Amino acid sequence: MYKCFFKRFFDFWISLFFIISLSPILLVVTIWLHFANKGAGVFFFQERPGKGGKIFKVIKFKTMTDECDEKGKRLPDAQRLTKVGRFVRSLSLDELPQLFNVLKGDMALIGPRPLLVQYLPFYTPEQARRHEVRPGISGWAQVHGRNHCKLSKKFELDVWYVDHCSFVTDLRIIWITLMNVIKRSDVGEGSGDMKEVDDIHMSERVKVLREQKAKLGEKRLLILGGDAASCDIVKAAKAMGVYTIVTDWYDTKTSPAKLIADEYWNDSILDYETLVSKIKDNHVEGIITGFTDSYLLPYQHLCELTGLPCYATQEVFELTMDKARFKQLCRDHGVPVIPEYQLSDFTPDTITPENKVIIKPVDNSGSRGVILCHKPEDFDSCLQYALSFSKKKEVVIEKYMEMDSVSASYTIQDGVISLSTLNDRYVHKSADGGAVTCLSIYPSKYAEQYISQLNDKVRSMFVNAGVRNGLLSLQFFTDGNDFYAMEMGHRLTGGQHYTYSKMENGVSSLDCLIHYALTGSMADFDISKKENAKFNHVYCHLYILGKEAKIARVDGWDYLERMPQMMRISKMKDVGDTIGRDGTSAQKIVGLHLMINAIAEMEQVLTDIRNHFHVYDEEGNDLVLELGK
Repeated sequence: MYKCFFKRFFDFWISLFFIISLSPILLVVTIWLHFANKGAGVFFFQERPGKGGKIFKVIKFKTMTDECDEKGKRLPDAQRLTKVGRFVRSLSLDELPQLFNVLKGDMALIGPRPLLVQYLPFYTPEQARRHEVRPGISGWAQVHGRNHCKLSKKFELDVWYVDHCSFVTDLRIIWITLMNVIKRSDVGEGSGDMKEVDDIHMSERVKVLREQKAKLGEKRLLILGGDAASCDIVKAAKAMGVYTIVTDWYDTKTSPAKLIADEYWNDSILDYETLVSKIKDNHVEGIITGFTDSYLLPYQHLCELTGLPCYATQEVFELTMDKARFKQLCRDHGVPVIPEYQLSDFTPDTITPENKVIIKPVDNSGSRGVILCHKPEDFDSCLQYALSFSKKKEVVIEKYMEMDSVSASYTIQDGVISLSTLNDRYVHKSADGGAVTCLSIYPSKYAEQYISQLNDKVRSMFVNAGVRNGLLSLQFFTDGNDFYAMEMGHRLTGGQHYTYSKMENGVSSLDCLIHYALTGSMADFDISKKENAKFNHVYCHLYILGKEAKIARVDGWDYLERMPQMMRISKMKDVGDTIGRDGTSAQKIVGLHLMINAIAEMEQVLTDIRNHFHVYDEEGNDLVLELGK
């Protein structure tokens, strides 16, 4: 009741009371600053997000001049801050005009401080909850550190206030705030050292985004393919100020990225003549694709026809998409691979209960066509199944290995290959040998071992292979001592590792690919100096998998969005969609990007999700499989 009604009632009348009672002080400070600011004005207005993210203009006393150097560039803050301004800040008098924001209803006396509008795209769903209430002149975070509290901790304190807002809490904050002002405790110039408190690189990400928008704003990007995963490309490009166009020949149900793009075409990615004409007529300045191997060669060919940047050559794509050639590349550079058999020499009698084999098409991805062969008598049928998924009509036969799995992701900039992420990968295995990632945890517990044993070999291998730009994702088995290369992709992957590298190091390979598509360069900075796969925080990417059936009802989306650990949700299926075959990417319902305090917390997180998130078929059967397995 207080939060929904009485809080606003008290805010209105208390702010009105203080405006009237403090009017002499407001008048004196106004006159004082008029002369001290040398004609630069008395009030400072800036857009800030309020309740529900609605933008309003916050009012403060202006404590700096607008002085510039001889080149017309504004002087540093420290030089523009006047003596009067410093004094006004020391008593927090610069905040007093915000009483008018409170009176108007844009703000409250107590609540999370309104931060910059530019921060909005970078909040996790949990952090964004700070906008569920009106922002305040003072708040729970301000009385617990103000200028010296880490940014991630401030957001935690803001959300705590949202959940515990009460009359008693507000009185307590007001009292502590008044005591701090009287004692001049943790007040002053108000800036603090942003580099020290910004432990989640918020300022750096805002700076990069601002520079990207200035350079890429209104450029037109064509995205080949509009599946659910491609929504990430659309969102990232639009956040960079890019005009997005999605094309494929599917309807919007199958290609949901079309619905959020600025424009979409219903042209097949193989209709080169039509696409080339449209690209020229619509002044498209870049092309991008991702997540599917089968789109890479059409993407490369279309870039070649239009003269637009492509991050790899046809030869490099063909090498990295062919499982047999990739394994030979590994052998040539001393990178161990899974033991395999040559089809021409293989005899089905090799297969025993202790020595099963996996048969894979050499030119497919997403576990499509992969099958586990348990018995000698099943070999021919398993072989034909795998061959049916191969355009080349070629397969790889590998020894079936029960080991831990590790994924490594690299970003490449002008031939310089830097390790971006390392994660432990947990897979769900179907009865026929199909395997699909169900859980990834960053950083990998094998990070130090991988870096010391394999990192230099892998980097050298791809430099020699002619890889110049883009990203690489590799999967390995490990027995704790050695690593065995299994799969790779020279493209965006469903693991979406860029979500975590951006949060941890401020580098997103997705953003870099968009930048490359529109400019011919991966970034305007040295990516290798920012990348560091040994993360300081623990992240996990959980896929919720389902049984093959049509979805009739989903319960629990709201619960997932409100989880304190939740960074981002990537929907892949919803009501009316059909969950695909067991052991393939088609059985993924949703991907959850989580930031957790420690690995030990993971089990409870999985239990909470399983208890609150349910997917039903038309008969009322819950389709969700056991999480993380």
